[in-house]
Parts: sequence; structure tokens; C-alpha cells
Amino acid sequence: MKNLTEIIGKMSKVEKRYYKLFADRVDFKKEKKVVQLFECIQNEKYVEDSEELINLLFPNGSKNSYYRLKNRLLEDLNRSLLLQHINIDERNSVLSMISLSNIYANKNQYKQAIYYLKRAERKALAKELFDLLDLIYSEVLSIARHYDDIDPNAIILKRKEIADKYSVIREADEAVLAVNYQLRRTNFSGKEIEVQKTLKKILDGIAINKEIYKLPRVKLKIHECVRNSFLQAKDFHTLEGYLLKSFKDFNKEKIFSQVNHLDKIILISWIVNTLSKNKKFAEALKYSDILFSELLKYNKLYFDKYSWTYYQSLSINNFFLGKLKTAIEIAEKVVLNPQLKGNQFYDLGVYLTLSSQYYCQRDISKAIKTLSPIIIKDTYNNLPSTWQINISIVEMILHYENGDIEYAFTKLKEIKRTFKPLLKDQAYAKEAKLLDIFSLIVKHPDPFGNKSVNKKIDDYLKLSQEMEPGANDVINYNAWLISKVKRQDYYQVILQMVD
Repeated sequence: MKNLTEIIGKMSKVEKRYYKLFADRVDFKKEKKVVQLFECIQNEKYVEDSEELINLLFPNGSKNSYYRLKNRLLEDLNRSLLLQHINIDERNSVLSMISLSNIYANKNQYKQAIYYLKRAERKALAKELFDLLDLIYSEVLSIARHYDDIDPNAIILKRKEIADKYSVIREADEAVLAVNYQLRRTNFSGKEIEVQKTLKKILDGIAINKEIYKLPRVKLKIHECVRNSFLQAKDFHTLEGYLLKSFKDFNKEKIFSQVNHLDKIILISWIVNTLSKNKKFAEALKYSDILFSELLKYNKLYFDKYSWTYYQSLSINNFFLGKLKTAIEIAEKVVLNPQLKGNQFYDLGVYLTLSSQYYCQRDISKAIKTLSPIIIKDTYNNLPSTWQINISIVEMILHYENGDIEYAFTKLKEIKRTFKPLLKDQAYAKEAKLLDIFSLIVKHPDPFGNKSVNKKIDDYLKLSQEMEPGANDVINYNAWLISKVKRQDYYQVILQMVD
């Protein structure tokens, strides 16, 4: 079974680094061969299970030895991943304490075993890991047979209380799963009234205690299922109505509290983003103010983690309202303040947004400089291909605008070579056509006064989609081409497209 290639390929850089540290703990010859196999697969120098790889590791061509080595590597990778993630994932952390307790119990060290079970219980209670709590109490009762310091009656009572509570939670989760399944099979017409009717029909048809649906946890989960359905269908107008009605209803029913405050923040963020998508920028800013107020609650419990959504909204919506200077000031504030950064995905988005805004301000040098942290090898190579190709195209356009035609032409050839397989995919037809047009642009002294070039551009604009706020376009290709052909300001073209 060829599974090492897939396992290693999906490991993060941190996981790979941790494995090598894990393997270095023993300096035996066998360990070195295991690491050698890991590196051969990681670097994609050899095909897994190929004769070439087997002969490299075992010159006598012993396949049995090779497959034993593969099993050893798989075991080591699993151990490394378990060790690394024990304290990252709360569930794994609790399970590791239960395992430690078992080890001590098997050695008749019951006091130490109970110590780890109590630690596991505290963490499981805090994180509502009810299935693990049942396991913990079973382990405690098992030790109670040999250890008189434990009152089994107290543990039995605890286990019963948890079982009752867990049965409600489990029934709630089952209800949400059933609703989610039915929603995925439903095609909405886009009318809010149909959504409510369909949802009622689904809920009535599920054989679960109807009181379960009144729980805030369940209401919020079902809301999440519905909004995801609209997002997948890209029905943003119906999504907007559903989000606004849900927010109003949830506030009226007073279902929000500190326990589910994160759900409230996420819901408001969805409202802000959907309003922006639907080009209701002023209204989006009103909900941004509400978002900021909620982020300050409960001693700024979620401020550090989610403040980026607030600042992103301020910058983007001011940008589309024609307040370019304000949008830039907000984005610059985020870039210069380390406390407002830390989310790798968002940090990337801020630099892209600011680069785009500098371009709109006609400050090409600043736009290129702001793009620099993203195009360095370590950052760029870890991005998805979709981001890579679009960032490369933006870099090419910026250098062209800066008068560096030779650099732009070199970048064009590099993009076509690097992304050749990708550009054959229909999903990247827009990028492929733009690159073809750009090939003509860099060859003509006055390309936008050339009839054949303009004909290609007209054909491209007819096929391309309309302007989508929030589509992660650093430079909107349509707007850029229109601004060049009509000799208009790029930012003004953007504003016309969203008007």
C-alpha cells in the first residue's frame, strides 16, 4: 500500500521538522536509514516502492527489508505526530493522561494513577468532552476495587449526571447532523419564506425530542448549517436576509451569553462580509461598529484573535466607498502594529490589500515594496497555487506599470513556465487569457492604441465576470484593462464597477 507519500505530503513543515528531531534522538544505523527513506519520499526524488528506491536503500534488492523499513517509518511518524499533538489538541491531551493513569495502575501505583485521572477529569469538564468523562469514571471505578481511598458511590453519581447531560448533547448533535444532511439535498429558490418552510419540514420529520431544538447550542448549529448551504450555492442575497433575521431573532430570544459569545462574533462577521459582497458598504460599516463593541465585551476575551475581522472590514468598505486615504491609514495601522497581526492568513491579506490600495493611489513603488514580504521564497512557496499565480500576475503588472518592461516580460515567461499544467485547467481560463493578452501588451510600444490588442481585450471583458467585492483580487484584471483602454484612473473604474 502506497500511503507514506500521502502521509508525508500532507504533513506541515512544523510536523516534518518535529519528526526529524524525534528521529535524531537515537544515532543508530537503522535510524539513519529510516530518515533516509523519509527524505527520499519528502523530496519526491524517488517513487515509493520503486525498484530504484529499494536498490538505493538495500543494494541487494531485498524487498522484505524495504517493507519492514517502511513499517518502521510509519510507526515512527505516528509516534512523532502523537507526541507533537498531545498538548495541541485538548482531546489528545486528556487521552494521554488516561493512558498514563493506566500505566501507573498496572504498576499498582494507584495514587499516581488517580492523580492523572483527576487532571484528565478537570480538562474534560472544561472542554465538555463528555464521552471521555465516562471513560475516566470507568477507570476510576476500576482502580477503586484495589484502592480504598476512593468512594465508588460518589463516582457512580458523577457518571450518572454526566450520562444524563451527555445524552441531551448527543441528541442535539444528532439533530444538527440530520438537518445538515437534509439541507445539502435541498435546492432553495432563493426566497426567505421557502427557507423557513423547508427548515420547519426538516425539523418536523426528524424523530428527536422537539425541546432539543429550543437549546441555544442547537439553534446556533442549525443556523450554521443553513448559512453554509447558502454560501456553497453562492446565493449571497438570500444569505444576507437570513443572517440579518437570525441576528435579530437571536437577540430577541436572548440566546447569547459569554458561553456562546464567539458564535455571536462569527455571526456578525458573516453579516459584515455578506453586506460587502452585496455592495452595501455603508451598512457593512454599521455592523463593523457592532462587531467592535462585541469584541470589547468579557474583558476583550476574543479581541486579539478576531480584531483583524474588524480592521479588514473598515479598510475594505471605506475603500469601496471612495475613501481611499482612510482605507490606507487603517491598513497601515494594522501592518505597523504587531498586536493586530499574528493570523498568518490574515497577515497575508493585509499586505495584499495595502499593496492594491497603494496602486490605486498611483504609488507603484510602495505597492511593489508592500508585496515584497509575500513573494519571498519561504512565504510564497507555502501558498496555494491559486494565490501563487495571482500574486505573480500582480507582481508582473506592477513592474509593467513602473516602466520595467523587461522585468515584466521575464516574469510573464516565468509564470507561463511554472504554471503550465495549471493554465491548461478550465478553472484558470481567466488567468491564461490574460497572460495571452499581456504577451501582446509587452511587445507593442502603444498596445492600448493597437486594434488587434484592443479586440483581444474586448473579447476577454465579454467573457469575464462582474466585479466581486471581497474576491481577493489585488488588482482586478477587468478594471485594469478597462482603465488602460479608456485611459481612465484605475480606482475610478473600480468605483464605477461597484456603483
